[in-house]
Amino acid sequence: MTSPKLPRTLTEPATCHGLGPLTRTWAPLALSLGILTFGVIPFSLICHLQHHRSQSQPTDPTQPIRTLTGHQDRVESIVITPDQRRLISASADHTLKIWDLETGKLLSTLEGHTGRVYTLALSPEGRTLVSGSADDTVKVWDLDRQQLRYTLKEHSGNVFALAITPDGQLISGSSDRTIKLWDLETGELTGTLAGLEAGVRSLVLSTDGWTLFSGSWQKQPEDHRQPVDASIRVWDLGSQQPIARISGHQSWVRALALSPDGKTLVSGSSDRTLKLWDLETGALLRTLTGHDSWVRAVAFSPEGRYLVSGSADNTLKLWDLVTGLPIHTLTDHERDVRTVLITPDGRSIITGSSDGTLKIWDLERLTTGFEALDLAQAPRSSAPQG
Repeated sequence: MTSPKLPRTLTEPATCHGLGPLTRTWAPLALSLGILTFGVIPFSLICHLQHHRSQSQPTDPTQPIRTLTGHQDRVESIVITPDQRRLISASADHTLKIWDLETGKLLSTLEGHTGRVYTLALSPEGRTLVSGSADDTVKVWDLDRQQLRYTLKEHSGNVFALAITPDGQLISGSSDRTIKLWDLETGELTGTLAGLEAGVRSLVLSTDGWTLFSGSWQKQPEDHRQPVDASIRVWDLGSQQPIARISGHQSWVRALALSPDGKTLVSGSSDRTLKLWDLETGALLRTLTGHDSWVRAVAFSPEGRYLVSGSADNTLKLWDLVTGLPIHTLTDHERDVRTVLITPDGRSIITGSSDGTLKIWDLERLTTGFEALDLAQAPRSSAPQG
């Protein structure tokens, strides 16, 4: 059977009233609906199809393009598979949920934890999923089979943070003031990083996987005059020893992220600020202010131009790192934004909140109109700013 011939009305620009030009991009949709059977598409029908599609996207780019519901409690962590087909979320409802990212359909639910699931990590190839929980355990899952492989029980406190090195070493950080190293394949404990003055809330790895950054956390001391550990620790994973300490925040470091070029670290804190650090010198590059409560989550865009932050003030802020200013504040969540990511293709922001929902935002539309300035003009080259 030969393919229907594309009508002239699709090969030459035409216009629907109020909808703009029509092009051949509508032919595949028409084919899928079976209306090209006779090789003719009524012009009015194509106008209707384009109008319907235009109505499926919010006209305001600061509104999410999709909301995923299914969790019964707050969403604590999200990760995306390398092929960008599946999204995995962890919740205080003790479950992990796997979603089809294209359709938003819930594919499956993983159960096994007996406490809030605070954190997730994926192996580099995307076949092994790891979760950390308030039940003090780390669980390792076969994502393809959606089955539990094994449970690690060496921590004596909530497991708040996870990371996986390129060569398959699993790292877990806990409120028990330790960071533990594991062989991801066998589950063998290979080391413990100790000597911390507070629990570990956040972890991020250098691009080569040999340096680890950890952010501190602890319950508010009864004596409010007692200082809290507001530092970022830097660890050499080869020697399993601390090599530096980065200080500047006034309260706990709840979130960390590394720029795509591996040269800049961003930290989000309970002091309501984000700080950008030059990892070559340890200098503070810039402090970003604007949130009205704790900064819980941070993520860089793939090219390093933009930064997104989620806060206990219920908002998400999108920052332009050339200017150091927020270009949008997104307010659709009803409660605090606890986890954020930007998809590897740079097209979408995904968020999870204490309102129990996940939301997907169109990053391309949010950044439309901003010139692609050379990142060399960004504040990295300027004097450190407080």
